[in-house]
Amino acid sequence: MRKLTLAAMALVFVPLFTAALNTQKAIPSTQQDSSEVMLKPCHIQGVKEEVRCGIYNVFENRKTRKGRMLPLKIVLLPAKHPHPNEGPIFYMAGGPGETATELADLIIEFGDAEDHDVVLVDERGTGEGHRLDCRSSGSDDNVESYLNGPFDPVAARSCRDELGREYDLTQYSTPTFVEDI
Repeated sequence: MRKLTLAAMALVFVPLFTAALNTQKAIPSTQQDSSEVMLKPCHIQGVKEEVRCGIYNVFENRKTRKGRMLPLKIVLLPAKHPHPNEGPIFYMAGGPGETATELADLIIEFGDAEDHDVVLVDERGTGEGHRLDCRSSGSDDNVESYLNGPFDPVAARSCRDELGREYDLTQYSTPTFVEDI
């Protein structure tokens, strides 16, 4: 079921990136941003094959086009038996804070990169250099306390306040990530 849902989501993004990802040239960005993505050969943990990696720098606040830049990591898993006319599949990570690029080994293991290039993009707020993460109030002496933290309203407010001092939390939403893609 998860694979089917993710594949359906990918169909939305295929027209946007098909031509750009079939080349090693720079991917020009939209007019809103001034960065481009260079996908270069790389090796990532847990994957034997060479893949292509890059960073897409986006403004934290896309509307003002000023301030903090977020480095969104991209990994392209080239198809083993490509069908160039069919375009890539985009995977979106599912859990809070989960980075898509760390799923590369699983996607290869599942065989999802057999016939199509697979594109993984870390969502804003999940990757290195922009991870929205608060310290856990849990303790190894009381393992249950690790489970209470995310559901404790006081801890949630404290985390929001802590992150809000450094990040504009209104910019970390699904619609904004869709604009990034």
